[in-house]
Amino acid sequence: MAACELKGELKYRDGRTSQFTVQADGNLKSVITGIKKLNADISEVLTALVEQERDEVLQTQEKSPSGYFPELLTSTVVSLLYSDTPPSYPLNT
Repeated sequence: MAACELKGELKYRDGRTSQFTVQADGNLKSVITGIKKLNADISEVLTALVEQERDEVLQTQEKSPSGYFPELLTSTVVSLLYSDTPPSYPLNT
């Protein structure tokens, strides 16, 4: 069978994108292996981003007199809750 190319794209909050490409043979086992490789590659980048954001929030909290910076947490939670569809329950803000 012919070789195929599997592609993935990661879209960042700021609009940037990262492309991921994996070569696979034209059989099911190779395609599944390629999908697992794409998943691992994207997960590695996402893990680094989460750690970076966590460190930034912790540094901000250290600079804040109260050690709490609610506007950062609120904006993150709201963007996650409303990413696809609004929740079916009211948010307490």
